[in-house]
Amino acid sequence: MINKNLSGISEFKIPRYKDLPDFGIYLEQLVEIVNKTLEVMFDEDNKLTKSMVNNYVKHKLIPGPIKKRYYRDHIAYCIVITVLKNILTMAEIDDGILFELKKSSIEESYNYFCNKVEEVLRLVINILEKQDSPEIKGTASINIDLDNRNGLTLAIVSVCTKVITQKLLEYELLKAKEDK
Repeated sequence: MINKNLSGISEFKIPRYKDLPDFGIYLEQLVEIVNKTLEVMFDEDNKLTKSMVNNYVKHKLIPGPIKKRYYRDHIAYCIVITVLKNILTMAEIDDGILFELKKSSIEESYNYFCNKVEEVLRLVINILEKQDSPEIKGTASINIDLDNRNGLTLAIVSVCTKVITQKLLEYELLKAKEDK
């Protein structure tokens, strides 16, 4: 069942907090890092832009740059926002980020986010791969430990299933065109 649109998703990895640049980068570099990180998940319509980052700073969704430079925290915020904006409003993301940061550090929250995104993507892909198997025919389940972060985890499940659905639809449309 895995097609070329989904093959990259099953191997998808988001850099962990300690792997993000720990030195000042310019806005263009921030945008490039985030878009490169998420290119497997999103098409051109969902890319981060410089004006988006400026708006996030203006509306205090992310901390402002320090002497026009962006750091690890900025990249982490932008990756999370870019993923979640596909299913949540900016106000919901802001509320969720602030809530998470009250419970743990940005590093711990961001790494949790990365782990859950990868876990959910692999679980959904695994279900799709096994759909022709007689033992699970007609059933599908996702066993996810919510870790008392129900809202964030369910938002991740939503965005991951949306991304995979879009990739499947793209594949089906392409296949239909080739069959004509």
